[in-house]
Amino acid sequence: MNKEKITPMLHNIVRSAVVAFVISLVWEFAHVPLYSSYKGGIITSWVLVRASFWDAVILIAISFLSGMMRPTTQWCHVLAGVTLAFMVAFNLELYALSTARWVYATTMPTLPFFGIGLSPLLQLPVSLVVMWKLTPHK
Repeated sequence: MNKEKITPMLHNIVRSAVVAFVISLVWEFAHVPLYSSYKGGIITSWVLVRASFWDAVILIAISFLSGMMRPTTQWCHVLAGVTLAFMVAFNLELYALSTARWVYATTMPTLPFFGIGLSPLLQLPVSLVVMWKLTPHK
């Protein structure tokens, strides 16, 4: 790749990462009442900032894997990204719950049978679509 192609792509990645981080930060702080603890302790602002950072990393990775970092996208890229985001969120929640990383408050709506919270299950797919809408690639 030449410099003319790398610079706009890098700009798109950085812009998308910043937007993804902000979206994740807003989501984390808004949904903190749905959790009762993190690793057996209180949920601090630092925990939420760190979670938002990793959410942003995951969103950028999903964007690359689904082909959404390209200047032209098709509906199949969107479908692939949203599907992948659901799969990642589902598996992350299964892992987090099985290792007691966090505990849901009684106010958390959960998916029957699995016990996975709807808020964390929807976070990555919703954030992904919002990120894509706010950062169209040129």
